[in-house]
Amino acid sequence: MYDVQSIRRANPIAQVIQVSGVELRRLGQRLIGRCPFHTDAQPSLVVYPQDANYFCFGCSAGGDVIDFISRLNGVGFREAISLLMGASVEAQRRADTRIAEMPPRFRTEPPTEAEVRVIDATATFYNERLWCSPGALAYLALRGIDRQTAREHQVGYGAPGLATYLRRHGLRLDTARSVGLLNGRRETMLGRIIIPELRNGRATWLTGRTLGEGTPRYMNLRLPTPLLGLADVVGQGAVIVAEGAFDWLTSADLGSALGPRAMVVELAAGIHDLNDLGRSADGWRAFERCLELATTQRRTNWERTDAPQTRQAA
Repeated sequence: MYDVQSIRRANPIAQVIQVSGVELRRLGQRLIGRCPFHTDAQPSLVVYPQDANYFCFGCSAGGDVIDFISRLNGVGFREAISLLMGASVEAQRRADTRIAEMPPRFRTEPPTEAEVRVIDATATFYNERLWCSPGALAYLALRGIDRQTAREHQVGYGAPGLATYLRRHGLRLDTARSVGLLNGRRETMLGRIIIPELRNGRATWLTGRTLGEGTPRYMNLRLPTPLLGLADVVGQGAVIVAEGAFDWLTSADLGSALGPRAMVVELAAGIHDLNDLGRSADGWRAFERCLELATTQRRTNWERTDAPQTRQAA
């Protein structure tokens, strides 16, 4: 027997729906958003926080928070409650900003083959969930990451249901716990943008970035942290090193979009990044010189690669 009322109270329906990637906005005492259960061009999902239920006027899906999680993950009543029990812990941790979501222990040895299989399956699951998570897609667009780049790099979103997915694919949950994907029943990457490291098409590591300004900003696995994309640039003549995971995605996106138009502008001696440039006494003039050099190179590169009838002014 389950205390359904207690489960509903511990998991406010609006909060659970938002953590699942649905962006909600208030309309009186109701909240509205795009339904994750069908292609919803106009927001047709209505959430009633006071009644603790929801209804979609587009596909007629409706019910309480248990029903929502059941539909979202394609699981039954008991599995949905198990997911909510883990999610409620996550909600409490998010509400208390004094608690840091740090894994208890990091390893120095690389992942085993069994762990890689779990990590790869996890990246696949979260990537599938991304495309029905409007809030996560909107965040990627805000950060300048287009959908093609997200697909190529298997970017995902930490929606509930990972444990069920792994069990269905015959993968062990204790392996997921050993690398930090699960903490007991709690799924550690809930509500985060997932960026994996891909080696020969398989995810061998991943990190999760909060959608907002929560802490910690990034949640890594309990494994050695790789240089993202390093395997793809071995042997290249020049390499651009980015500070963070999103910087790396952005540089990959720009490189793909610009192709031969991409260029490298060398900074002055002793200047390693824009922070150094800003602290330099001659920083502003040095920055202007970089822009002048980039403009000159752009004209040369674009004249080589663009047909005259298609070249556009910058």
